[in-house]
Amino acid sequence: LEPWTPPASDRPVPPPGQTVAAVGDVAAVAATLARARKPLIITESAGRDPAAFGALTELAGALALGVVEPQSAVCANFPATHPLHQGDQAGRLAAEADVILLVGCRAPWYRPSAKPGEGTVVVIDDAPHREYLAYQVLTADAYLEGGIAATLNALRRATLDAGPDRELIEARRAELATAHEAGAAQQAAEEATAATADGIDPAYLVATLRELLDPDAAVVDETITHSRVVRQHLRSDRAGRYRYVQGGLGQGIGVALGVKLAEPDREVALVIGDGSFLYNPIVQS
Repeated sequence: LEPWTPPASDRPVPPPGQTVAAVGDVAAVAATLARARKPLIITESAGRDPAAFGALTELAGALALGVVEPQSAVCANFPATHPLHQGDQAGRLAAEADVILLVGCRAPWYRPSAKPGEGTVVVIDDAPHREYLAYQVLTADAYLEGGIAATLNALRRATLDAGPDRELIEARRAELATAHEAGAAQQAAEEATAATADGIDPAYLVATLRELLDPDAAVVDETITHSRVVRQHLRSDRAGRYRYVQGGLGQGIGVALGVKLAEPDREVALVIGDGSFLYNPIVQS
């Protein structure tokens, strides 16, 4: 990008206000979470706020909570390399869970009637109900409405104060770590197979991109067919590493340029198919 001088009238943007869920609501959920034997976190967009990315990592680590980033995830929300990361398939884990924390989720179940299991569902979000959605079903038993980072931190402290079973936590941690290792081994095998395939295999392409990029680089994704492959094999381990372009096709180039303008010292890569690339020829022309 060519150097430019911001207008003289520009001034720093003030930080957003901070809110947190009500103390009583947090305490009630904390008591439930402290008694849980198989709790689970499902998150789609918490990582848009770097503070929430960190708070989610701390909460999961303190209580050994498995974390799933489903196919509907739009950014990096939790380190994919963390032993508690359980991939992108929530079905079996959600069916077995006695408590499910939906953190920054718009539509966790599709169909809405397809919610697995009978676990208690807690929604944690600054705006649990999206007014722009014509139909939204969260199947929630409780809401913690407030800033995600502040609310997750409050929930972590309250749950630890409630006296959870430490032996149960460590047993759960070991079980989840074993499952994570199996998933990582499967991914490595897929990449090894992809490396010998005819043509350019998407998994091999993303694995190569992962190795070539700066560890702190931002990847903007506007693929359609291969978006799941990109997210899986990129193995994002920090906030801002992965962003999926939402909305109509053809925005990817503009979004990637916007990321570069906002963070000029950060390496930015755009992953895009020929269809999305050609949807909006104005930018590339």
